[in-house]
Amino acid sequence: MRSSISPHLPDDLVYCDILPLLPAKVLLRFQCVSQSWCQVIRKESYFSYLQYLHARPHALLLVDEMHRPTLISRDPISVGFPSLSSQFLDKQVTVIASCNGIVCIVIRGFDLAYVGNPVLKLWRLLPRPKVHTITLEFSVGLAVFATESSVSYKLVHPFYILGTDACGYEEVGFEVFSSERRTWEVSKEKLLMKRAAVGGPYAYVDEIMFWAGSDQLLWFDPKEERSGTFPLPSDVSRAGYFLIGEWNSRLSIALIAGCEIQIWCWNQSSWSKLWSPTLEEITQQIELFSPIRDLIDLPNLEIGPLDVCFQQRLVRFCSFGVDYFILEVTGILHCYDTRTGKAWKLKCRPPPQPPFISFTYTNTLVMPPDLLLI
Repeated sequence: MRSSISPHLPDDLVYCDILPLLPAKVLLRFQCVSQSWCQVIRKESYFSYLQYLHARPHALLLVDEMHRPTLISRDPISVGFPSLSSQFLDKQVTVIASCNGIVCIVIRGFDLAYVGNPVLKLWRLLPRPKVHTITLEFSVGLAVFATESSVSYKLVHPFYILGTDACGYEEVGFEVFSSERRTWEVSKEKLLMKRAAVGGPYAYVDEIMFWAGSDQLLWFDPKEERSGTFPLPSDVSRAGYFLIGEWNSRLSIALIAGCEIQIWCWNQSSWSKLWSPTLEEITQQIELFSPIRDLIDLPNLEIGPLDVCFQQRLVRFCSFGVDYFILEVTGILHCYDTRTGKAWKLKCRPPPQPPFISFTYTNTLVMPPDLLLI
């Protein structure tokens, strides 16, 4: 009679090829399996780097005007976004930046800002930016750099410099907070931009930060601390209002023009319109999930900046990111996946309220060393 032999997987296979494929929240529970698993999952930087590499695809983190973040993902095993208010004694918390599992938040009414990993519940209180600057809309860019041996991050805050006025232009500077220096420092980089032209949320694509101006984009390289501008497509400038973000892993602009949603993508030196489905095509997909098609009167529409007013203002283009669109149709939010052409209702309680800001996000074990100092 043969004796049964229990299967055994080598530790290297488990630690390098199996566990890193799991979501961060699942790994935190697996710490209880054994002391060796706990040691690897929580304290080995190489393991967290592997998990960070496998934490794809990114989900879309939608933040509404009431500052309630909602995670949107096509991944059926998505574990959601950690509760922030419970980590800050039920205070109102607003996400203002996100990168590779690290987020920057502010607490309303207390004028406090933190950066940290919401999965690990590790945070660092940020010092205030320099007092001699005039801030724009609170638009801070966050960049996280992870390697096999270390993790670092930078926060970048663009600002207008006092006393500059050259034919309707003002000088824009940058304050940079580095996890290595642990203080805000004013960069030597300065640019002339049209007055009141820069603001709103940033986009972070290919390790470069972007902010939208009225007729051009402002960019900042947080690694090299260099900056510059480049023009927008003339069609986009004439539209008057648009959104910037990452679409299909490229810097992109989204807007409504006529009866279609246009996506413009930047390709090293020029813009090209790569995707422009009609609203009719999109709503045909949405009707598979919600019987609203008969309520939409396409021939009688008026165009707003980011919404299409059918007879009763039924469709609104709310946000986009990764390769999703967020559309509000008859008061119900729908997510449209541009990769598959499918749509689904966002089941959120309470439902998010416009306007929205969206960021890419994924749960990771990324932990910059300075977070341990809190």
